[in-house]
Amino acid sequence: TNPANGQITVEGLPTGTYSVVESAAPQGYVLDPTARTFEIKDGAADPTITSAFINIPFATVTLTKDWVNSFDGDTAQLFIKGAAQNSATSTATTDGPVVSVSVAPGSKLDLSEVLGAQNRGLYGSVLTCVGATTTDKTDLSGSVTVPQYPASAAGVQCTFTNTAKTREVKLQKQWGDAFQGGSAPLALT
Repeated sequence: TNPANGQITVEGLPTGTYSVVESAAPQGYVLDPTARTFEIKDGAADPTITSAFINIPFATVTLTKDWVNSFDGDTAQLFIKGAAQNSATSTATTDGPVVSVSVAPGSKLDLSEVLGAQNRGLYGSVLTCVGATTTDKTDLSGSVTVPQYPASAAGVQCTFTNTAKTREVKLQKQWGDAFQGGSAPLALT
């Protein structure tokens, strides 16, 4: 018996049909759910299971924030929910990885953001992903399904890009009893 290299020997089993299942996968890997069946018969050679348990690695999903023309100190809370959950806050003007999870290939995750109530900027929001297709998209959310292995090995990188919307202020001065060439200083605060 050498469990370190994945081999075990069980002695003293009576004749009959047996199944072996994997009860725990190595950390960071998906459990192989397939049972391996073998039969012990009188007078037959001892059975050997030659079909190995295959463990597929989890995929990493990263949710990043990009601020464009943002106001310093504005915030966005980012969420990943589903097979795994995580959240974090991004503060403008800093871009970069904000939150990530590791999940089994085929897992569906919901991604969303909530912009800070005290933000000074008004933002347009776009969610893009590399390594998976986004579905159920709205301005502030969307879903991804992690592809099956081996495509999942590269992970999934998603980004919420918030671009400050430009605002235009028109100021119109109307003169009463004005004289030619008159001026008045104006300030926008």
